[in-house]
Amino acid sequence: MNICGIVYGRPDITPCGTEVSLWNYYKRLAKMGNLVHIIFDISTHAGITKQRMIIEENIYLHGVGLPLGRATNKVKRYIHFCKNLIAEIENIHKHYGLDLIAYHSCYAIPTVKYVKNGSCKNVPIVYHTYAALPFELGAYIMHMTLNERDARTLLDKISKYFFFTMFERTIVRMADAIIVASPATIYELYRAYGIQYNKVFVVPLGQDFSDYYKEMKRKYNIDKLLSKVKKKKVILFVGNDWHRKGVLYLLKAFKRILPLIPDVELIMTGPPQEPFVSLAYRWNIRNNIKFVGNVDKDILVRLYMLCDVFVLPSFHEGFSNTVLEAMAFGKPVVTSFKAGYPLVKHGVNGFLCKPHEYEKIADYICMLLTDDDLYKRVSSEAAKTAERYTWDKVTLLLLKVYEGIISGEDERVSMKRFLHS
Repeated sequence: MNICGIVYGRPDITPCGTEVSLWNYYKRLAKMGNLVHIIFDISTHAGITKQRMIIEENIYLHGVGLPLGRATNKVKRYIHFCKNLIAEIENIHKHYGLDLIAYHSCYAIPTVKYVKNGSCKNVPIVYHTYAALPFELGAYIMHMTLNERDARTLLDKISKYFFFTMFERTIVRMADAIIVASPATIYELYRAYGIQYNKVFVVPLGQDFSDYYKEMKRKYNIDKLLSKVKKKKVILFVGNDWHRKGVLYLLKAFKRILPLIPDVELIMTGPPQEPFVSLAYRWNIRNNIKFVGNVDKDILVRLYMLCDVFVLPSFHEGFSNTVLEAMAFGKPVVTSFKAGYPLVKHGVNGFLCKPHEYEKIADYICMLLTDDDLYKRVSSEAAKTAERYTWDKVTLLLLKVYEGIISGEDERVSMKRFLHS
C-alpha cells in the first residue's frame, strides 16, 4: 500500500498531538511493508531547506512551501504551501502510484478540491480529525477567563477557526472517509455538518509506555525507589491550551488541597500562560507549583513516573492521549467527562467530573493521596486499561480501515472487540 499523509509540522520532530499521532501510526505502517510519504509545511521549522528526504525505510518526508525566513507574510507563505502541496501530491502519484491520501489536519484542506479534480481523482481521500472545529471553538470562547478577552486575542482565534471551518465543511463532504479517535466526535460531526455515521471510522490513539514501565519496575523497583527520594506528593498536568484544558479550575482545586495536604506540589507542562501564573501568586499557591514549559518525550516520561495523580479538567478533547499515557504508568487520573471518554470509568481506573466542579476535583485527588488501598486498586486498573491501547494494536486497526476504504468494502471493525483481542 502506498500512502500519502499531509500534516502541518514535520512529524518526527514536532511535539504537537497531531504530528506525534501521525508519526506513531505511519512509522509502524512503514515497518509492515507499506510505502509512506509525508508532506509537511517546510516553513514551520528553522534550518530545514531540504525538500525531500528518506529518514527511515519506506518513509519519505516532503517539505513544501517557502523555507522559514524566505517570506515573512503569513498569507503569502500559506498560498505558496498550498500550490506546492498540490504539485507534490501529483508528483508522488506519478512516480509511485498512490493508493490513499490522508489529510491529518485542517491546515491543508483548501487543496482537497484541486487534488480531487487532478490526476489523483480516483485515489481515496481520508480526513483524520479529533474534533469538529465549531465545537472546539465553542469550548475555547465559552471558557476564556475575562481578563484574557482582549479584542486581538479573541479575534485572531475566532478568525482562524471560521476560516478553517469553511474548508472543513468541504472536506467532510468530499472525503471518501473520515477517521476519528473517539465515538464522541461522530456526534460532533453530525451536529456541525450533518455527516452520517456510515462515513466515519473510529481508530483510537495509542501509547508505547506500558512495556517500558513494566521493565523499569522489574529491573529497578522504580515505585519503591521514587518513594524514597520524593519529598512531596506530585500532581501532574500536561497540556498547551490552558484555557480549554480547564487550568483555572485546576488551580482552584489545588488551592483547596494545600491546607489539607501541605506536602503536595503541582507540576504543569506547556508554556506558562496568563492569567494563570498571576492567579497562582494572588492565591498564594505559587511556591507549590512548578511551571516546566514544553518538555521532550524523555522528560515527560520522568514526569509520568514521578507523579502520583494525573489531572486534566478539560472542556473539550477529541481523545486525550495524555490521559492514556498517564494510565500506562499506572497513575490514577482525575479528569473531565470529555477528556476521559472512552478510557476512564468513574471509581474504577480514575475519577470523572465536570471541569468547573473544582470541589470534586480536589476531593478525588485528596481521596487518592490519602487512601493507599484505593490508590493501589485504581492504579492497577488504569495500567490494565492502557495495555489495550498500544500503538501497535491501534495501527493494525488503522491498516484494516485503510484497506477497507481502498477496496471499497465497508467491513467495519469493532474497536472494542479489536482492542480486547
